[in-house]
Amino acid sequence: MVGTVLFWSDELQYGEIQDDATGKIYYASRTQIAPDEYFQRFLIEGEPVLFTESESRKGNKPAAKNIEPGRCDSSLDTPQDHREVMTVAKWEPEKGLGFLRRDQNQDWIRLKEVDVLTEGEITVGVKVWTGFERDKKDPRKFRARNVEICLEK
Repeated sequence: MVGTVLFWSDELQYGEIQDDATGKIYYASRTQIAPDEYFQRFLIEGEPVLFTESESRKGNKPAAKNIEPGRCDSSLDTPQDHREVMTVAKWEPEKGLGFLRRDQNQDWIRLKEVDVLTEGEITVGVKVWTGFERDKKDPRKFRARNVEICLEK
């Protein structure tokens, strides 16, 4: 299933995911998130996720399991030297993580602060010039590479 993170609390380590197809809301626990390459388990509000449905231990709301942050689209199969303008759609400065969105469609690309080459503040709405590639550990996801911040929003 494909969904979007509606709410996430790092302090409480749980949140909610909404199924994009049905609108149904699922309980999400940190223990059900697939760790990234740094073994971090967290979600960002508004982030797209892949997940499967399971029974909630509390019984009042269905639960999500096998939660994988990010989703991809086959339209992203482009050469690694391909670069284009994208918009910062989500950004969490304290984690140095966020997502880019392509201007012409709904694809999401994972952004890490360490991949930004130029000086400037990363905020939601900022345009960046970037390349991207399939994630080596999870080929269903994409990561931004060689990101340069544009001067205007």
